[in-house]
Amino acid sequence: AEGAVAQEIVGIVADGGFRWMASDDQVLQRSLNAPYLPTRQKYQMYWAGEADKRVALIFRDHRLSDDIGFNFGKMNGVDAANSMMRSLYSIHKQVAEDDRTYVVPIILDGENAWEWYRNDAKEFFHSWYDQMSRAEFMETVTVGEYLEEHPPTETLPSLWAGSWISHDFSTWIGEPEENKAWDYLARVRSDLDEMVASGEHDPESLRASYDEMYAAEGSDWFWWY
Repeated sequence: AEGAVAQEIVGIVADGGFRWMASDDQVLQRSLNAPYLPTRQKYQMYWAGEADKRVALIFRDHRLSDDIGFNFGKMNGVDAANSMMRSLYSIHKQVAEDDRTYVVPIILDGENAWEWYRNDAKEFFHSWYDQMSRAEFMETVTVGEYLEEHPPTETLPSLWAGSWISHDFSTWIGEPEENKAWDYLARVRSDLDEMVASGEHDPESLRASYDEMYAAEGSDWFWWY
């Protein structure tokens, strides 16, 4: 949920066949144990894990992502697009002399921002996409495309455990009612495991039960508790 990652899940994600994960630049900063993030560290991909248990990590630009999510809806759409392009060009100027290629990830909730924009952000999108398509200093790519062309050259010493909200998990766990809900969920999982051990189940019911269990364990529901 919300770009939540941790070193402990890297091997599980790799075993699932995933090539990359995405989180937040505040998570990257703490993974590197750095007082601040220089541009050249911020806008690249990293490996987490080792050998066949590694996954590529990309970290969103927190400020630019939040500009779209929370700030640009208060502006004229063209002005907002111009502001974004100025920010991207400023990043480009800082690394323009380098031989390597950098990536600026912009990641936010897919559904929440647009109700705050006039006309569902169409003016902002049309202006921004038009300017990006004509800009010679940048190219738009998917994460997979970037990874294919520019695989990471550095491995994180340890991936910080947190999300893009305050670089921790406090939105989902820590308060008494949330903790109680996790305790209940753990009890249900224990009951399910005991049922499996007993052999008193049929395969179809077991698959359905685990589908429900995984959905609950991976759910954003605790955010709304």
